Amino acid sequence: MEKDGKKSVKSVLKKSFVQKLRTILDNKNISQKQFAEQMGKTTAQVSQILNVEHAALPTFDFLVKLKEIYTIDLNWLLSNDELQVKPALQNPHMSEIVLRNTINNDWFTPFIPGEVRYIKEELSNGMDINKFFHKMEEVEGRVYISNSFPSGLHREVKVKNNKKDSIDEERQEVLRKNPDLRNWEFYTVVSLLQFGFGRFAERFYSENTKIRILKRMMDYFKTGNKRELYFLDSSHSNQPDNFFYGFPITRLVNHDHIICTETNRYFRVERNEKRYNEILKLFTEKKDIVFLNSSNSLECIEVLRNCLINKKGNVKSFLSGLSSETREILERSYSNPF
Repeated sequence: MEKDGKKSVKSVLKKSFVQKLRTILDNKNISQKQFAEQMGKTTAQVSQILNVEHAALPTFDFLVKLKEIYTIDLNWLLSNDELQVKPALQNPHMSEIVLRNTINNDWFTPFIPGEVRYIKEELSNGMDINKFFHKMEEVEGRVYISNSFPSGLHREVKVKNNKKDSIDEERQEVLRKNPDLRNWEFYTVVSLLQFGFGRFAERFYSENTKIRILKRMMDYFKTGNKRELYFLDSSHSNQPDNFFYGFPITRLVNHDHIICTETNRYFRVERNEKRYNEILKLFTEKKDIVFLNSSNSLECIEVLRNCLINKKGNVKSFLSGLSSETREILERSYSNPF
């Protein structure tokens, strides 16, 4: 799989996959023969899959069955710290997996035009990504594009040893106290519904915490001339990942900086005015994307909060509380991906 001792994406992925899968089988005391029978494969096929030196990689159907039988987290099974996600050369709005090169945790040296730097948050060493965001966002604010609702700006400040996290609080204050800083936030409709009614989400929130977060958002977006909130319906796009530049969360900051969130607290930071403007144009012109305008988005927040207060924790109650215009857009999205 490797030529001249050089690593490839495929070899790194295969080695990591085999090591993790073998660990699972050993912990469950499952023999290779038993595994083959359970997966509907021959022992020869399983032998190839479990052989690090063999080029065979599991198929999508194999992975799905693996998840169903053994309840394995596929994100964990297929992840590896030696790999990184970056925009594909053929299409900068999509992503590709490549070998991770040197991680540069020099956050505060100014970026030169065209530079791409990968950084990793390391809380044990005092490397809190909020310090970096604070510096970037205080210049002119941000455009925040995410398929995970809500952003850290609206979550409650973490408390450690009966003290508020000073870095977390300081960063929130940058965008909260200055109404002249731009803060445009874009989320998918699905992420809003998942936050309100889903059983599984990126973070666990109690019902009371959700209610407080939604109230904070309502108060925040009703003040300031440069604060806008939008939800978009990704069910109308053949390539919904295009909305996010190929990453779960993308931030546009400091005139020409693009910050993309990866897995395992890695961040891709690029200084590229051309790409910055391309992404900004996509979300400001709103062409070929179904949006709710900012006032309708605030209506969604308010109705969702009322549902939670009144213990009506289902999408039907939420939709019935909306205006006909907003409900029509949401029902189209709800019928497809959620």
